[in-house]
Amino acid sequence: KNGCSLLTEADWTCHRKLCFSLLNLLAETQYIVGDFASVKESVDAVLSRANELSEKLSVYRTLVLAMGAQGHVSDAIHTSLSVLSQLGVNLPVDVSEEATKKEIQKTMQLLSTQTEESLLSMKATNDAHLLTVMKFLHLLLWYVF
Repeated sequence: KNGCSLLTEADWTCHRKLCFSLLNLLAETQYIVGDFASVKESVDAVLSRANELSEKLSVYRTLVLAMGAQGHVSDAIHTSLSVLSQLGVNLPVDVSEEATKKEIQKTMQLLSTQTEESLLSMKATNDAHLLTVMKFLHLLLWYVF
């Protein structure tokens, strides 16, 4: 917190990435110790300075975790869906049991063409965008199941 209070406008111009890192770490630390009111302040500070989605992603993750920890599950879900949408992944909100079963069947059909060895030997992705999407999908799964 002390480090963030020392930041000047010149720091934001010359060391933008470092400034975001400090504020993101502050928000994450506040979440870890359960200081949720301060998390909101830190999140707002990051979001007010951010010009690009990439500058917001870390603090959005912390915000979703803080919402979930406080029992604000619908807010955590809504925020996760919003971030995923901004990342280009639009998930349906209302899905019928029949539609879910169809998707599971499609997945099972795709998997049936692969052996366990071929699945295990697949190369892990290095695509930063896809990895970010997967992180938010993982968060979302905590709250919808």
